[in-house]
Amino acid sequence: MNGILSWIITIILFIVSLAVLITIHELGHFAMAKLFNVYCFEFSIGFGPKLLRKKRKNGETYFALRAIPLGGYVSMFGEDTAGEFGDLQIPPERSIEGIKKWKKAIILSAGIIMNVILALTIFSISNLCFKQTAFTTSFGVTENSLAYNAGLRENDKMIIMGPEVLESDTYSPKLLRNDEDTEAYGYLIDNQVVMGGYHYAALYYPTTNRKDTVLTDAIYLYRAYTKEEIEASEELKLPKVFNIWDERDSSLDYYPVFKKGNESTKLIFNEETSFELHLNYLENADSETPTLKTVTLPISTSKTKNGIVLSDAGLTLKLAKYWLPFKERLGNVFRDFGEASIAVFKGLGSLFTGGLKNMSGVVGMLQITATYVSYRTAADYLYLWGLISVNLAIFNLLPFPGLDGWQLLVLIVEGCSGKKIPEKVKNIVSLVGISLLLVLMVGIIFKDLFTYVFAGISLL
Repeated sequence: MNGILSWIITIILFIVSLAVLITIHELGHFAMAKLFNVYCFEFSIGFGPKLLRKKRKNGETYFALRAIPLGGYVSMFGEDTAGEFGDLQIPPERSIEGIKKWKKAIILSAGIIMNVILALTIFSISNLCFKQTAFTTSFGVTENSLAYNAGLRENDKMIIMGPEVLESDTYSPKLLRNDEDTEAYGYLIDNQVVMGGYHYAALYYPTTNRKDTVLTDAIYLYRAYTKEEIEASEELKLPKVFNIWDERDSSLDYYPVFKKGNESTKLIFNEETSFELHLNYLENADSETPTLKTVTLPISTSKTKNGIVLSDAGLTLKLAKYWLPFKERLGNVFRDFGEASIAVFKGLGSLFTGGLKNMSGVVGMLQITATYVSYRTAADYLYLWGLISVNLAIFNLLPFPGLDGWQLLVLIVEGCSGKKIPEKVKNIVSLVGISLLLVLMVGIIFKDLFTYVFAGISLL
């Protein structure tokens, strides 16, 4: 797909998906307000200058679309609405402050509840309506290619090295992970690549789960060292990956090193060169007597407009698509919701240790959306937005001024104390909270811009 066209589609999908989340959230507030006969002056998607603002004939609520699509609101009588109700004669019982407190609590929490329901709906569609996909170790081989001429054939199976391996006919081998930050680094396929007098480990990291992945499109090279070299160097003692391999598998001659802080030592090619890739594989893997073999493939690099790329050896790793039993798929709906909730709470907790680097704003969300549109399945794209919907629900539940959770906290305090907090105090605190949220949002946007644009990963 053309790069510009791909980004146009991504931006449209992103805006539509974000608008659905915001609309569902605000519809929760709006529907409950209408149910309890609270006068709603405006239902708006977005903030700032209005692009469209209409209301039905004889209707009382304006429906608006505004320029900044990063939220929305329902303007209800009884809130601080800056005089937008004008000379309308609205009875006090139609004010949000004129209804019973339990009704007001339902109105305030309805947006959060709707985002939870939306997330469960999205996870249901993702798990129940789409096949599962998994990487396999079975080769696809192009005839008369380098791999074919070296003796590899269709459905021969690649052998993954290292202890973190789970072989199966259906499921993927387990990605090697760094225990410290749980970042996946890929499948180790060769730990004795020699280039320029240094040893490297070749890790295969699939880049898509929509189609078979070309092997050389997904190879990453990391500096590799012997056990003795790692033990003799303080700098090389950083990763826990080596410690795991040392305990479980002492057969490796060289170990790739991963640095802390998600900083890998992935080789960045800066010139045209070549190296030999050694692949262990099972010949006639599906027969009763498969044969373990090793093949050496000479891989060259070349410069293109997209940078340095590896030559095609004529090998792909096949993707499996299959249906899980219905009971298991149904269980995965609630598993996904639970894991998404835990991930959000962990993310919020990491703010106290890692600061803004652990948060993403609209730019980061757009970049992630682009990755899912380009490389992932529709089920994965739905999962992403189910996760974002959970994120929106939990974030709004926080008792921070300007959020639904804050208004619920104020309602609880007033209900328990039997005293009203002065409107002036509530307005000042809310204004300060909203201002801080805006500053936070701008800070995250600049952080994301630096990460994805200024750091060399162009969004366009």
